[in-house]
Amino acid sequence: MTRQAIAKSKKNVSAIVVAAGRGKRFGSIKQFVELGGKPVYMWSVDALAMLPQVREVIVAVPRGLSDSIRLKYPRGGKIKYVAGGKERCDSVRIALAAASRDTEIILVHDAARPLVSKKIILAAIRAAALGGAAIAAVPATDTVKISADGKLVSRTVPRSSVFLAQTPQVFRREIIMKAYEKPDPSATDDSYLVENSGVQPVLVAGSYENFKITSPRDLDAAETILNARRKIKFPDIKKKIK
Repeated sequence: MTRQAIAKSKKNVSAIVVAAGRGKRFGSIKQFVELGGKPVYMWSVDALAMLPQVREVIVAVPRGLSDSIRLKYPRGGKIKYVAGGKERCDSVRIALAAASRDTEIILVHDAARPLVSKKIILAAIRAAALGGAAIAAVPATDTVKISADGKLVSRTVPRSSVFLAQTPQVFRREIIMKAYEKPDPSATDDSYLVENSGVQPVLVAGSYENFKITSPRDLDAAETILNARRKIKFPDIKKKIK
């Protein structure tokens, strides 16, 4: 891919935010719980929508709730909603069908990761434009044990080779479309499907702050991080003067 083609593709990105889960582990639909004054999902939607490289943000929301969500959280401009499916891969497939036909790069992000940064998003887009597929990931910090029965340790995996996948995960359109020709309901991310189609995604440095909210405790942690970011961005000028 030439530099000119990469520059063009970076301005032709369709972002999919997967917000169609029912929050069984959380106890409620976590992506619509309030965080720092707005729903969890809207943090990542707004982060993506503000980037000139992203032409549209397609939000897949729970089927049956799409109309009420549109009314409660109206969004304009780049943002549009689609009713998701039963499984995660169904929701992504539906959102893919709603993407603009001339889109060259598809970005997929979990709505439950509200703290994603501009730096991670842009790095993943650049890497996918060059290599075809890229995912945000962080190195494992704990020793990884494999157990065949959940009771006894079968083996230990070298920690240096273990990375924890995050989102965004970004792909050239033709790559993810091919991967979704054979969707797997058990797939927990899009990279898995792409890998099964024969493509090796590039690893892009994620962040431990880009964690997925799965429990109320995670929500408290996210609130703490947001408050810390606000203090850094808007320091107390009066204290500095004193």
